[in-house]
Amino acid sequence: MRALTAVALCALLFACPEELPPQPPPRPTPVTVAMLSDLAGKVTLTRDGASNPATNGALYEGDVLATGGGGHALLRGGGREVELLENSRFTVGKSLAELSLDVGELVFLESDAGAYQTSLGSVRPGAGARVKLQAGGVDGGDTFEVGVGEL
Repeated sequence: MRALTAVALCALLFACPEELPPQPPPRPTPVTVAMLSDLAGKVTLTRDGASNPATNGALYEGDVLATGGGGHALLRGGGREVELLENSRFTVGKSLAELSLDVGELVFLESDAGAYQTSLGSVRPGAGARVKLQAGGVDGGDTFEVGVGEL
């Protein structure tokens, strides 16, 4: 009888599997904001805190691109092209319409005649205008200039 009770108890224990702790939800697939191409010179991509030489491919919100001397990169997304020039650092936003230039220069062709806020006020270039955005430290501060027309 004892043997039968022991067998029944063991069977009961093995029939009730141990409950596993809940697993974290899967990380959402990132949404491609732009495609990176036409790389020249030193171009670095920082994603999730890791910096590596940039390669042609997808860019996601929060990615940071930096170019060195002679560096150049072209970003295409949402019907817009943004050209990142040498010695520049750019943080990718939700779209290429969200221009977040930390330092350096970028150039783009305005597609929708939107307004841009600068330290000098609001600028609204016409559709088809070529716009150059510059950001750089001057005495510890940043200045932004937007030029419209031939650059």
